[in-house]
Amino acid sequence: MKVRRVQTPKDIKQAYPCATESPIPFWADGLSLSRDWFAENLGKHIAGFHLEDENGNVMGHIY
Repeated sequence: MKVRRVQTPKDIKQAYPCATESPIPFWADGLSLSRDWFAENLGKHIAGFHLEDENGNVMGHIY
């Protein structure tokens, strides 16, 4: 396993942020909104790291 900084559009597509402040009934429905915000604010207001397995699959994260 390895830890990688979230930096690329591919990384962001694998991100698992949540938009708890938005009135969306199911968390999965808010993923695109959260990922859009994450992409716009990456390196400005937020940083992230992914724990990946040997195939590059995200196994854990911290934002």
